[in-house]
Amino acid sequence: MTSIKIPVMIQDDMKAALCQLKPYIDDIEKNTDIVVDTIVNTDADLIIFPEMFLTDYSFDGSYDVDLMGICLERILRATRMTKKAAIVGGPHMSNGKLFNSAYIISERIDRYDKIDLPGFGVFSEKDRFSEGDRLVMRNICGFNIGVVICYDVFFPELVKAYAMNGADAVICISASPTTSKVAFDRVLPARSVESTVYMLFVNNVGDREGMTFFGGSRCISPSGDTSVEVGDEETIMTVELDHESVRIARDNRPTLKDTKERTIRIEIA
Repeated sequence: MTSIKIPVMIQDDMKAALCQLKPYIDDIEKNTDIVVDTIVNTDADLIIFPEMFLTDYSFDGSYDVDLMGICLERILRATRMTKKAAIVGGPHMSNGKLFNSAYIISERIDRYDKIDLPGFGVFSEKDRFSEGDRLVMRNICGFNIGVVICYDVFFPELVKAYAMNGADAVICISASPTTSKVAFDRVLPARSVESTVYMLFVNNVGDREGMTFFGGSRCISPSGDTSVEVGDEETIMTVELDHESVRIARDNRPTLKDTKERTIRIEIA
């Protein structure tokens, strides 16, 4: 299930830009313009955009595959020119299957496909998308970065798998409506503190086709403290990650070191 890169370099700190921006519906070119302009003009090493940003979350499931490829190449050129990295949500079509994906772009294009698809309430992703089957971690500016998408974060084994394989931070890109805000407020710090990783949450914002996305993008430290959080307006927030915070959190609460494979017997009285 996992596809994990081994750490290859160390750097003291890294700047990440949480881009809580509203995309255009079904307009890959305009949304790519936003991504490229933000990469060029934002002072950060890693630029992060919400779930399905390239088409908007409310797209009808069809898109121009060739145009998507051209636009991804534009983003790749921008990251190479600026020596930055970008993570941006969008669809991916492979062998007749449609995936809800996060493109990880820096020197090359990697892709994480959403593993856990919701099929409750207003969500119908199980009817639209196929499930991913692997985790993907990249080393960006000396930090091992794992990626999950929205509902994935409710499955702690995914974040823990990243942490056990050397992740310093896990990024959750999302399209979460106001009805889910309380749940995310509770789950995100839990994922940080139990796995001693930074959690970076970048959510959609604004009204779209009957749903209001709550924004609330934030950075949570490896000890579970929310260091920075924004509201429900479009904004770009830059945060700084450092290895020392990860080290201190793991020394103080060594959950990774104490993690063991176990078979637990349950006795039902």
